[in-house]
Amino acid sequence: MHSMLLTSDKDPMGAAIIDYLAHGKASKLRVFSSMFDEDEIPVNQLFRTFQEMPSLEQKALQLSTGKILDVGAGSGCHTLALQEMGKEVTAIDISPLSIEAMNKRGVKDARLQNFFDRSLTGPFDTILLLMNGSGIIGKLENLPAFFHRLKEVLARDGQLLLDSSDLSYLFEDEDGNLDIAPEDDYFGEIDFRMQYKSIKGDSFDWLYIDFNTLNLYARQAGFKAEKIEDGEHYDYLSGKIGSKRTVMRLSLHFLGILLLSLACLSAGAESQRKLTSYQKYISKYSDLAIQHQKKYRIPASITLAQGLLESGAGQSDLARRSNNHFGIKCHSDWRGGRVYHDDDLRGECFRKYKRVEDSYDDHSRFLAERSRYERLFKLNIKDYKGWAKGLQKCGYATDRAYANKLIKVIEDYELYRFDSGKGTKKTSTKKQNLPVFNYQVYRTHGLIYVYAKDNDSFDQIARSMGFKAKQLMKFNEVPEDFPLQEGDIVYLEKKKKKADKPNYDHVVQVGESMHSIAQMYGIQIKSLYKMNKKDKDYIPEEGDVLKLR
Repeated sequence: MHSMLLTSDKDPMGAAIIDYLAHGKASKLRVFSSMFDEDEIPVNQLFRTFQEMPSLEQKALQLSTGKILDVGAGSGCHTLALQEMGKEVTAIDISPLSIEAMNKRGVKDARLQNFFDRSLTGPFDTILLLMNGSGIIGKLENLPAFFHRLKEVLARDGQLLLDSSDLSYLFEDEDGNLDIAPEDDYFGEIDFRMQYKSIKGDSFDWLYIDFNTLNLYARQAGFKAEKIEDGEHYDYLSGKIGSKRTVMRLSLHFLGILLLSLACLSAGAESQRKLTSYQKYISKYSDLAIQHQKKYRIPASITLAQGLLESGAGQSDLARRSNNHFGIKCHSDWRGGRVYHDDDLRGECFRKYKRVEDSYDDHSRFLAERSRYERLFKLNIKDYKGWAKGLQKCGYATDRAYANKLIKVIEDYELYRFDSGKGTKKTSTKKQNLPVFNYQVYRTHGLIYVYAKDNDSFDQIARSMGFKAKQLMKFNEVPEDFPLQEGDIVYLEKKKKKADKPNYDHVVQVGESMHSIAQMYGIQIKSLYKMNKKDKDYIPEEGDVLKLR
């Protein structure tokens, strides 16, 4: 992004415009790129009337109000259309030959001027960046400077109208996933060079940007963006951009890469039975788990998940015979009732209780009074993942999948909602006065995301980034009130069906779930199950190798 002007000997498009204006025809305006085969721009398309323009460009011109700045005006087709509407418009271009052509065509105010040159001052009520106008930004890293420049020349309550193209489809594989490595440049960064007859232009960077990315960067700069409508193919017209003091509009569309002028039944039954029994158990014992959380500072979600797993939702033989819902063995200090049950060994001794409530109390004291679990009580009460991993590492169970089983149960049945200590009623932050957070936007695996902050929520992120909370939850495949921990990835667009190269497989670690693995690589959970030929009851075990593509 720079403030230079062209010279006539380095201005192939300007030369083509002059030729067409003089003779009604022109030779090939050739376009070269390191990413594409040679192409050409139909010069006649630079001389369109309002009626010949696509509906998206017509819409942009109709929305233009007040004092208008047409950036990169070329032959002046947009400027002339605005003049015919009786609107006040200034046309600028870095091509001296384009300025010459516009003057000959009747443009009232045509200036040889670069948008980024500080000698250009406003304020303008409408700024037009059509003809894939986002291209002048050059690279994604220049967006913050671009928005800063907008604030310098845009009037209060002014508007920006801009068109661009989403080129992500060019990198889609046969499954519709983006075949882009994380270390690759943004897919919309293109290099171009033009030639008309013997006139060769210098190579230049051109930015095609998808709406989601533009929207996010705009919001980071204090602006608000809204898409107005989609066009044909990969066209889109985007809408209002506004800062704290300025309201803008944005339009984006696609008219071609180089047209710079436009541019199983039994299993189901079993799952249903499990679901019903688990729900009954949760309904019956959730309040008890909350009481123990308040008394012993053990997350209610952990207590419930352990009870569900260890007792088979209260239906196991051991649970029925002994009211022992946590599989606690006798140990040398036990003086109560006993039953004998085959577990790791035949005929092992297990504690027997008069009531299930006694089992819950003994389980809580078992964890609270033993030094090997001491470090778990330093964790946040809502950190069920930390508790699950800690229990396994402290030797609570020998099962290498124990932590992962706990996490899956907690997430499948939304047991984390009880960690708020408010019983079976779901909590919501929608009506709360949420803190104002600023988020840095990142891109990996071809996807846009932010990191959750401490005490963050989907409602908070949605409000800050201009989304609906339900939309973000859908992107991240989580239910309402899913708890976020600091550092969690929150995607701002739909995840893919498989991981990008070179991520071919993943070795499961303690405390990982199918959801956390899917988030790590930006892929959909259902695709992760499908690729590995696993059903929804599968729980990853430490050391398992899962396919990612």
